[in-house]
Amino acid sequence: MVLILGTLIMLLTTGPSLFDPPVESRSSVAGQMGEETGMAEVKRSNRLRSLGAMLLQRGELERALEFHRKSLALEIEMNNQARIAIQHDNLALVLRAQGKLVRACAAWNKALEVLGPPPARPRFSMKGRGVEDRLRERIDKRRAENDCPE
Repeated sequence: MVLILGTLIMLLTTGPSLFDPPVESRSSVAGQMGEETGMAEVKRSNRLRSLGAMLLQRGELERALEFHRKSLALEIEMNNQARIAIQHDNLALVLRAQGKLVRACAAWNKALEVLGPPPARPRFSMKGRGVEDRLRERIDKRRAENDCPE
């Protein structure tokens, strides 16, 4: 288990391989490659988020915070508002576990700010309420449980 975790961490944190384009040309290559590159970034962000959650459960809070921050940076680069809010929520959970409640509340407030105000009419979804509505409700609940100011 430790070997697998170590290998995953090494693969995710060592940076680009020899076959990756240089950083300055990634945006032009991303435009040429289309959705494949976007999906690769989403998968990388998901892996980072999963590792961060696992490290939080194991009590390795500093490392969990590092992985969630890396995932947040990728989500900001992709400009995915719902996933940015999810990452702020994850950061808040780690900060709360560290005993930094004021910073955790700030992260939850930032998550709500990223989501924006609720729509005047609920969005239609075959599964019920939309993702943003469920996420907003979850964050509001966590803020209330931790006595965070508005």
